Amino acid sequence: MKINLKGKNALITGSSEGIGFDIAKTLQDNGCKIVINGKNQSKLNIAKKRLHNCVAIRGDVSKYNEANLVIKKFNKYFEKLDILVCNVGSGKAKKKIPDIKEWHQSFDINFWSTVNIINSSKKILIKSNSSIICISSICGLENIKGAPIPYSVAKSALNSFVVNQSKFFGNFKVRINAIAPGNIMFNGSTWSKKMKKSPSNTKKYINKNVALKILGKTSDISNMTLYLASDEAKYITGSIFKIDGGQLKSW
Repeated sequence: MKINLKGKNALITGSSEGIGFDIAKTLQDNGCKIVINGKNQSKLNIAKKRLHNCVAIRGDVSKYNEANLVIKKFNKYFEKLDILVCNVGSGKAKKKIPDIKEWHQSFDINFWSTVNIINSSKKILIKSNSSIICISSICGLENIKGAPIPYSVAKSALNSFVVNQSKFFGNFKVRINAIAPGNIMFNGSTWSKKMKKSPSNTKKYINKNVALKILGKTSDISNMTLYLASDEAKYITGSIFKIDGGQLKSW
């Protein structure tokens, strides 16, 4: 199946590196015009050089006013938004017992960043049969031992948001879905750091907990994003797709 996104415009938040960058590149490679986003200007500049003919907009979308500014700047380049990928997120834990500050920070990054950018872009999303793809986590679907609790709860809230918002957006032929990645390996990722620190223990964990006994790649996520962004997935909305190599037991 060949997917052609020629004529479509996409905004990918949190796309200066990692999963977000790979999603941006995959969409672009399939004909889509892309706008990348991040809060670190130097990382955005590097990402823009690696991609050909793309727009880069700096902004911290976990803050509502900045999310609004990102969309205003997007509108200067494009009148419609066909594909919105909400990729901002972080599972880093600062304390074993999180305080209220860490709870707020985790929800800002892992939940409100998505809510902010979607609400800011509603008007242009409904101009076309748009597709919204939210990058969640398997931690929001099942209790994963060792996963930070605020992160897991925020991702669970994000999954619920996607399912419930599908009713509203369906009125405008706009689709919204989520992808819940498992253990994805890329430079700077949690699993990259674990492999460097203790490769034998990390491999033991993967062999014990993941059915396929391997770590995932960013392409596993970007390829699913590509499909959901395309017209091939025009009858899919309000769904959560886990990509975890068979780790979860209840899904």
